[in-house]
Amino acid sequence: MLRALLHFPAELSGGLRQYIDSRLARIKAEHRPNQLFEPLRCDGRSRRPSKQPEARNVCAQCHQEHAGECW
Repeated sequence: MLRALLHFPAELSGGLRQYIDSRLARIKAEHRPNQLFEPLRCDGRSRRPSKQPEARNVCAQCHQEHAGECW
């Protein structure tokens, strides 16, 4: 989770970035000495495609959606 946040450096405040760096340093020291401080490698294939909104037939005269001619 911490490494995933590194994908958004512009949105991180100084305090949050410092917290993330200190937590990653602690994890590295205690558990994974070879761990890198870089964002996760995400290829984007896990994202679901966004749904396109359904096309609506809106009347040009009354700007309402209805079947047939405008009354």
